[in-house]
Amino acid sequence: MEKFKIDVSFSGKLENIRIVSIGAHDLLQQLLPNQERFVQDVELCLTEGLSNVLFHAHQNDSKKKIRFQIIIEEEYLTIRIFDSGPGFLFDPKTIRLPEIGQSRGRGLFIISQLMDEVQYRMNRKANYLQIKKHLNN
Repeated sequence: MEKFKIDVSFSGKLENIRIVSIGAHDLLQQLLPNQERFVQDVELCLTEGLSNVLFHAHQNDSKKKIRFQIIIEEEYLTIRIFDSGPGFLFDPKTIRLPEIGQSRGRGLFIISQLMDEVQYRMNRKANYLQIKKHLNN
């Protein structure tokens, strides 16, 4: 049963990712008081996921909208980050920390370390990364 759900779309520009991530942080602080570490982890994962959409799926095309949802249920916080790119094959078992010196490739690793569940789904309408974290009640 959903307790809270927000659906956000914004212009795919790098500066907008920071703005919506800060907004999500502030919102989650109000909804989940006394869980600052949890909120920080979620904000970081949201920022990484949105950045992946901008740079990889949408190839830095600022005309494409970026959309995400935050859903709070009884036991979990779920984030769905949608993209209109070609998608990619996702196997959580193959996520590794990139080699030293690589400037990219840490996003999914960070997300997989901080969240409890990571899935990527492709379909005709839109692909989405779904990440879940158990609420610290």
